[in-house]
Amino acid sequence: MRFYACFVTLCCVVSICSGQECCNNHDIYTHTTERIGGYIKNGHLSIFEEIAISVMDYNQSRFLLNKTIDGDSNFMLFEDHIQNIMWAIFPDEECLKIDITEESKPSRCIKDNAKYLGQFNNPGDVLVNRWQYEYEKPSDLENGKGPIDYNVDGCIPSRELVVGTWTDTKNVDLLFVYDVYNFEVLTDVSEYFILPSNCNSTNEG
Repeated sequence: MRFYACFVTLCCVVSICSGQECCNNHDIYTHTTERIGGYIKNGHLSIFEEIAISVMDYNQSRFLLNKTIDGDSNFMLFEDHIQNIMWAIFPDEECLKIDITEESKPSRCIKDNAKYLGQFNNPGDVLVNRWQYEYEKPSDLENGKGPIDYNVDGCIPSRELVVGTWTDTKNVDLLFVYDVYNFEVLTDVSEYFILPSNCNSTNEG
């Protein structure tokens, strides 16, 4: 289905300090995520690049993702966790309405099953706390693991590595590298959450 891989980049953003589990204190913010991914299927390696701009509004429990794949294919996701509905909006004006659950809401806190790995200096002499995650995602990435880095100063996500499989495509091996930048705290994001008129009479996903 077209909305496979929709959920991956709306990742949680959490604050970590000295190995203690804690949460991001920012209620409204935006950031850009660049993902370089590769997967092996039938003996062939495929590589792709995604750029995703996310707008996170925890006050209103709504989250927006504008994703571009390999420079041209793009779509938007609009999650409304008050109504428990996600809208997937495509360039051909197709708009799908998909039921979601409260459990799929991006978390601001580190998960209980994460393992603290220590503090490291990333490129640019940025001090980060690194945590090892185990993933079970409800979308196309079903199983995987990898470290996530968070800046010690500012509680800002920095980098993530995921090694796993796409189980719904017959256990395709994959590798994702995420870099997060352009983090900015915002105050009013209402303009980002205006649905196109064609979403008023839309298909159920």
